[in-house]
Amino acid sequence: MLSFFKHCSSCHNLSKKCDVLLEDVANVTQLKTFEKGDVILKKGNVCKHLMYIEEGLVKLVFHKEHNEYILCFYQENETFTILDSYQTQTPSSFMIIALEPTTISCIEYEDMAQLCKDNHCLETFFLKLISSISLQFISRTCELIQFNAIDRYSRFISSYNELYKRISLGDLAHYLGINQVTLSKIRRKK
Repeated sequence: MLSFFKHCSSCHNLSKKCDVLLEDVANVTQLKTFEKGDVILKKGNVCKHLMYIEEGLVKLVFHKEHNEYILCFYQENETFTILDSYQTQTPSSFMIIALEPTTISCIEYEDMAQLCKDNHCLETFFLKLISSISLQFISRTCELIQFNAIDRYSRFISSYNELYKRISLGDLAHYLGINQVTLSKIRRKK
């Protein structure tokens, strides 16, 4: 969990007063571990946690008409949640699945809401975290709309070369919004 708090301090320029308040965050933060293939959140369940990956890799996925679509991968030192479900506390259309043995620090929605109510500094901090997650989703949506499969593949390889080595080609195809045959053709051209 120590890396989560270092991440919080470094990424959000917390003042010394807010650093002390991180002790309050530590008191409500849970550490959870998952094995490869574990479903961290099932479709239809409410996403009740803001999560930070201490170690491992997960995918945010949904299924439609027997097809799998991967919206995002999250790896070490990344904060994530299923934003719409988390913010509205309504059932999720997505699933979160561990792709490797994974350790996550997580804070429940109710605990975060109470911390924000009690501490303006933490409210600002958590607002920044949620805004950052929102921007990730907007960027990903724009990428799917603006770029064709070849460009999405090239962008993924140039931006996430290390992640590329950790995921299956099937998962990469689902992330790019194509099938594995199309992915094979793209890879042969590169």
